[in-house]
Amino acid sequence: MHRRTFLGVVSACSLAACSGRDSNKPSGPIAAGSLRNVAVGHFAFVPGQPLVLARDERGLYAMTTICTHDDCDIQGSGRIDGAGLSCDCHGSQFDRNGAVRRGPAGAALEHYRVDLAADGTLTIQASAVVGPDARTLVPT
Repeated sequence: MHRRTFLGVVSACSLAACSGRDSNKPSGPIAAGSLRNVAVGHFAFVPGQPLVLARDERGLYAMTTICTHDDCDIQGSGRIDGAGLSCDCHGSQFDRNGAVRRGPAGAALEHYRVDLAADGTLTIQASAVVGPDARTLVPT
C-alpha cells in the first residue's frame, strides 16, 4: 500500500473512532430521579448517561455532556462546577447554560426537554431537542 493511501486510511479510521456523534448521543426517555432531589442551583451529571440536569430560578433543564469540539464526554473527561462544564480533552469550557465560554468548541451544548410527572418523577426526553432557554416550570 502506498504511504499516502495508508495514512489516509489511518486518518479516516481515527476520525471514525473519535467521532461517533450518533453512537454517544442520548436518545429516548431517560429517568432522571425526583424533583425533591433537585433544588434551585442544582447542577449535576445524570449517572450512566451523557447528560447534565439542572435547575435555576426559571425551572428545570437538561443538556448533553458531549463536547461539541471533538465528541468527548465531559462526564468522563471533564468536570462540572458552579461556573459550568469544562472538557479536559482539549480545554473547552461551557457556562451553566451550555454556551461556549472558551474554545476550541464552536457550538453550545444541546438541550433536551424535561418532563415533570404529577408524582415529582423527572424524565429527560433526549429525543426532543429544545432551545437553550427552554425550562420546565416547577409548581410552587
